[in-house]
Amino acid sequence: SERVANDSTRDDSLHRELESAHAQCESLQAACASFTRERHALQSTIDELRHAASSAAREVEDRCQQRLEAMRASYMEAAAAMRTDVAAHVADSRARLEAIKAAQQAREAQILSALRAYYEKALLVAMSRPDGNSTTPRTGGSSPGAPV
Repeated sequence: SERVANDSTRDDSLHRELESAHAQCESLQAACASFTRERHALQSTIDELRHAASSAAREVEDRCQQRLEAMRASYMEAAAAMRTDVAAHVADSRARLEAIKAAQQAREAQILSALRAYYEKALLVAMSRPDGNSTTPRTGGSSPGAPV
């Protein structure tokens, strides 16, 4: 009977340990389930953040590309305007140069005409002198360019 009592006490003790172990197991299962839910929630959050970051990066890249294209178009437009301005300046400079050349040629022609007229008059005066000496002045002398 003492043995039965010891066995009963031991059975009770083992039963309590078994119940305690079962309670701990249930607690661990609940903790594992909670951990799994939290892990899934965190993984979902990570996936959402990755998607948001990827979308944001694409959006930033698109905006940068648009700005780059706008800047490129602006620079191309400015370059075309500069080429037009330079071409106009070159054309204006050429026209002024041609006008200067034409004025210079006209002045040269005028000078040559005046010289020709002067020498023609000088020749006529020399030929009209009674002695026929073209080197002897008729009256008081004359200098080039002086009225004859």
